[in-house]
Amino acid sequence: MELLQGLVPAPPGQGPASRLRLLTLLALLFTPAVLHAQQGLQPSEAAVSLAQLKEPLEPKAFLEAALSFSGAQGRELELARGRAGALAEAAAAELGSRAPRDRAEGLLAILHREVFRQYDERQTRLDELLATGRFNCVSSAVLYGLLARYLGLDFRAVQTPDHALIRVLVGAAGYDVETTSPYGFDPGSRKEFTDSFGRVTGYSYVPPGQYGRRRELGDKGLLSLILYNRNAYATERGRYLEALEPAVDADLLRRDPESRERLALSCLNVASAHGLAGRYEEGVRFLEEAGSRLEDPRLGRLREDLLHNWAVSLIAGRRLEEAQRLIDARRSRGELSDQPWRSLGVTIRQLRAQEASRRDFAEAAEILRRGLEELGPEAALEAGYEVYVHNQVVSLVNARRLEEALVVLRRALLVVPESSLLREDEGRLARQRP
Repeated sequence: MELLQGLVPAPPGQGPASRLRLLTLLALLFTPAVLHAQQGLQPSEAAVSLAQLKEPLEPKAFLEAALSFSGAQGRELELARGRAGALAEAAAAELGSRAPRDRAEGLLAILHREVFRQYDERQTRLDELLATGRFNCVSSAVLYGLLARYLGLDFRAVQTPDHALIRVLVGAAGYDVETTSPYGFDPGSRKEFTDSFGRVTGYSYVPPGQYGRRRELGDKGLLSLILYNRNAYATERGRYLEALEPAVDADLLRRDPESRERLALSCLNVASAHGLAGRYEEGVRFLEEAGSRLEDPRLGRLREDLLHNWAVSLIAGRRLEEAQRLIDARRSRGELSDQPWRSLGVTIRQLRAQEASRRDFAEAAEILRRGLEELGPEAALEAGYEVYVHNQVVSLVNARRLEEALVVLRRALLVVPESSLLREDEGRLARQRP
């Protein structure tokens, strides 16, 4: 028989749609003046309480927030409270009768004489500073600000692109205090400060006139810098869940573009880490929660990547019906765009047809026909459909069921009228009929 040219192998059942999308971790840029570990997006009790207070903060509230954000607990917490109280009493005894400017300058001298021992770029915790004397710009500025508040001094924190300092306000005058340097009171052009500051810290002093590089912060803004640093250090170490709560707390306190960006990047890191570990469902649920709080298109794009990879993992495990339900449900909710929904749907139907073809070519062809009906024209489904129909026809011809084979062909040509393979089969079969 002219038609008996043999069965044709079906096209591959998996294409680009079945490959995992690349996920990346967006490490935060580390800045020394830049967030306790929880897995959700609820702020800590300390941050909620602090957010409700008016500024300037009372010294006790300032101290408790600084220690909480530093992560102080148990005996370390009690010791830090005691040391801070003793320092405040000693500073008041030595400086309390002086004029405000002299109090501010004298406080810096006391701290460098009695507390500050070693500059450490990463030592941002107030409790650690009080225990060891190791400090950076944030922890030293926080301690100075706390004691300045005990001494009745008015001040603002100043944040620069990579640094933090204090500005004491005395009437109409203002004095910068670079707390990392013993020469840092009203540094100006003081040669001792200029010679030592950059060499010790690695940063540049930003004078008052450079307003574009300086931002004044209130008490909450200053305390949020502890959170920024903890967030940055945890992120550097790949501890993305640990980095999240400080970002949440800082955003609650600041509510500005900088804190919102830090929170968004922390959320993206947590979700990407879930995805890289194959915990797609957890990552998607987390991003749903994050999306209810943050309006950031990057969250939606990453959620779609995780949904895609979740579906791919189900497909790889041959859980095809589960994968189809997943992509259909997420598309109906607007979480999966049309292109990945279609490409994943094509792969699922190809694999279902491939499995069915081991039993029955007609069943395999019908799966792809329904796929074309549901998805519209898809070259991969059309190619598979015509192959399974051809193989079905070959089987019918071998069984001498020519009329039935011709009916199958003509019905199939209504689905793929441009199929050269099926047109050739039709011609050969027509020539064999009596």
